[in-house]
Amino acid sequence: MQKNKYVTRKTAVVLSLLFSALFFSCNEDDCYEPSKEIIFEFVNSNNENLIENGSINPSNIAINKIVNANYHVGINGNKVVNNRVVLHPAISRYDGTQEFMFITNLKLFNFHIVSSKVANCNAYTINDITFDSVNSTKYEEYYKIIL
Repeated sequence: MQKNKYVTRKTAVVLSLLFSALFFSCNEDDCYEPSKEIIFEFVNSNNENLIENGSINPSNIAINKIVNANYHVGINGNKVVNNRVVLHPAISRYDGTQEFMFITNLKLFNFHIVSSKVANCNAYTINDITFDSVNSTKYEEYYKIIL
């Protein structure tokens, strides 16, 4: 009976150490970084914010990922903060180029996000964002788009 208790305790200790080592081991999650926010501000040629002046209704904003010419997927979870559109963070968690369609009551345009995986890490970095058929300016924290 004593031998079984000893074996059981020893097994429990070994299993505890094994699971602890697995749980605390280094992996890609150790360097996880949340994706940087992608923020758009829409202005007119007079630099007036189009959400603030009511020209764009936030409830009429839609973003679709263009999978191919015949298939688009709506992107939910975007929000408006301080009269700017903050895209859902999952948009930038991708290794490669993605194309999106931005739809408002004023204009429809496409934009492309080029992002890449950070080596040996569970994170992605945005390399470039380009816009079709609209003028834009990149600032440190957001993109100003003239409609």
